Amino acid sequence: MPHLAIALTEPHRQLVRARLSHSPRRPLLRLSLPQWTPGSYLIRNYVRRLEGLELWQADRLLPLQRTGVASWEAELPDLVPVELRYQLLAPELSVRTCHLTIDHGFLALAAVALEIEGERWSSHRLSLELPAGWEPFVPLPQDASGSWTARDFDQLIDTPVEAGPHPSHRFAVAAVPHRWVEWGGDLPAEDPAWLADVERVCLACCRLMGVERPAADHYLMVLHRSENGYGGLEHDLSTVLQFGRQTLAKPDGRRKLLQLVAHEYLHQWNVRRLRPAELTPYAYGEAVVVPTLWFAEGVTSYVDQLLPRAAGITTDVEVLDDLGADLSRYLLSPGRRVQSLKASSEEAWVKLYLADAHSSSSQISYYLKGAVLALVLDLRLRQRGSGLPAVLRALWRSHGAVGRGYSEADLVAAFSVHDPELATLLPRWLEATEDPPLEEALALSLIHI
Repeated sequence: MPHLAIALTEPHRQLVRARLSHSPRRPLLRLSLPQWTPGSYLIRNYVRRLEGLELWQADRLLPLQRTGVASWEAELPDLVPVELRYQLLAPELSVRTCHLTIDHGFLALAAVALEIEGERWSSHRLSLELPAGWEPFVPLPQDASGSWTARDFDQLIDTPVEAGPHPSHRFAVAAVPHRWVEWGGDLPAEDPAWLADVERVCLACCRLMGVERPAADHYLMVLHRSENGYGGLEHDLSTVLQFGRQTLAKPDGRRKLLQLVAHEYLHQWNVRRLRPAELTPYAYGEAVVVPTLWFAEGVTSYVDQLLPRAAGITTDVEVLDDLGADLSRYLLSPGRRVQSLKASSEEAWVKLYLADAHSSSSQISYYLKGAVLALVLDLRLRQRGSGLPAVLRALWRSHGAVGRGYSEADLVAAFSVHDPELATLLPRWLEATEDPPLEEALALSLIHI
């Protein structure tokens, strides 16, 4: 199997060294580096950090021909094993890039792992060389040699690598082993109730999806506690979170971090396994238009505020405060009159992650408006004796649990089962630049209460 060996032994230079070994099956070797990582819809040009790519066969250095910005090929004289040697700079701290310092290393493997043509669905081996005193945290099965095995290339680059002399804590969710790892602090030591509350939020996610246990057989949570950062990236077997110390110190900081945990944890169902058809399979070399990101992210953003309440950790008043803050932010966004929710989803690659001074006046986030629409849909369905959880559970059974990607038509159909009028109304709301009937939904919910 292809073997990716990574050395993090030069943290003072923020330099990552990599060697990819492979036994070729054909004389033409083609390689490519992913242009983006799933969950973050922006062409990131990871290749800009790659340096010194060389192809060796035995003791011979073979010529590599560049065929694209992030692709290469070579004619091999024979089929004996080859080794690709290269290095990458790791200066950028985020959940979707690589960062290496004297006390921590983080790798988003989409920025590191070269794909060998014809080997995407082959098993891949991963090994790490670390500074003395560092521990690796990798959500893959590990063998006796200390290496890890990924089922295929997709699973390899879906695997975040964290390393350092970090505190780590084990806990379980419905008997499934979980691990909390933190760089920049030790929240479970500072807050003795923290892991118990995280477990309760995770169990609330399971109940929301109508299942008894998590979708993953084991799960890794990594927190980077920076000064002011915020963000998260979902993976099948893990999540990486970034949260600011200043935010955590605020009265609502703990609640906001629990909501972030809930958001990313729910993604192991909604968007990772219950996935848009356009992302089945992923196309790592190009932007892919996904008109249903409003569901993947907006619905998740709506329920992430409710899950800590469902877990019995936060109060009704706090939930209403958070929903009210989001509604105010939405209603104060002039861009909602310019860009529809469907267009926001389709233009994620060129707008949401590339905001400028005019963005607030010309676009609306599919996270934010998607959450507003999710609220409207949930309240409307509750008036009819159903609710958003029923739709999520049905889609999980019909699509997510069997690996079937969903289309916009599938989503409309799933909502229409509980409210036939949505077959006409929901597509209209997605394509309109007018607000969905928010005031009407809120007024009806008050009457219903």
